[in-house]
Amino acid sequence: MKAIIAIDSLKGSLSSLEAGNAIAEGIRRADPHSQVIVRPLADGGEGTVDALVYAMNGEMQEVTVKGPLGTPVRCTYGILRDTKTAVLEMSGAAGITLVPDEKKNPLWCGRSHKRRSRQRLPPLHHRHRRQRHQ
Repeated sequence: MKAIIAIDSLKGSLSSLEAGNAIAEGIRRADPHSQVIVRPLADGGEGTVDALVYAMNGEMQEVTVKGPLGTPVRCTYGILRDTKTAVLEMSGAAGITLVPDEKKNPLWCGRSHKRRSRQRLPPLHHRHRRQRHQ
């Protein structure tokens, strides 16, 4: 049997590749002779940077930014060297998975939106031709 696994991430629990590899492991247990290929998939939200970096042989970078609660968080973004493109996900800096359950409050988040929308990563434009914000 030959199987191609392409599954989106499971928000807050598994990345696309982690979920795909778990499925692949189950298939291989059921049929040790199967050929299984795992590829990342994303719908434009969480996991899009990972999928693009993987598919385009890019690299991940990290930077510290202010998170959704105003505290420092490590945020990753992708660099696609061939096209000189930086790929960013807002969820990496302000996503709901960065907020502990006991601090989730939609009324507070609405008031802080203006502050979050002005958040910037380091000046990537000096090194890369295009920026795509997700």
